[in-house]
Amino acid sequence: MYIPAHNQLPDREAALRLIRDFPLGTIVSSAENGRPFVSYLPFVIADETPLTLLGHFARANPQWKELEGAEVLVAFHGAHGYISPRFYADRTRNVPTWNYSTVHCTGTVRLAAGDQTRPILRRLVEHVESGAPDSWSIDELDDEYFDRLQKAIVAFSIGVTDVTAKFKLSQNKSDGEPQHLIRALRATGRESDRLLADDMARANPLSS
Repeated sequence: MYIPAHNQLPDREAALRLIRDFPLGTIVSSAENGRPFVSYLPFVIADETPLTLLGHFARANPQWKELEGAEVLVAFHGAHGYISPRFYADRTRNVPTWNYSTVHCTGTVRLAAGDQTRPILRRLVEHVESGAPDSWSIDELDDEYFDRLQKAIVAFSIGVTDVTAKFKLSQNKSDGEPQHLIRALRATGRESDRLLADDMARANPLSS
């Protein structure tokens, strides 16, 4: 991934926060024919040191069959959005661009044994249900129904060996310019723009 110096990872916690806030990851592996195989799966952080991710495939998805002990890439994407020249004070010396944050995790896959499936699913559900006023638990499922469910999925963990992050949030702009962008994004009324503005404020603390 191409990362200019001003877009490099600000700190490790920022990368972990992005994974927690946007848990849908793109997992990429190499298929037997040499072509990339891609799936979109939710993940949860099991441990931070060393970083370990948990997830599960539908058993019908053939990607998992080649992954035991294999190296994969999982890409997570945070808030993103279009930055228009109209957002700047000077519309004549700026061009359109797209701001975004992404975290790439490279690591080794270990497929889970049958008795590890429920704990992995529980961790994932607890994470995505966190904060809900009437949160749901995997343990509410009927036992017979869960047994059928378990046979239809393959849970796994990824021991992450490398984390690469790019935060393209207007850090290269002159003093005061990010402030115009942040205010303009917050004024659009779109939730996605508000989230992007919040990320930009963290990356440009003097412009919030």
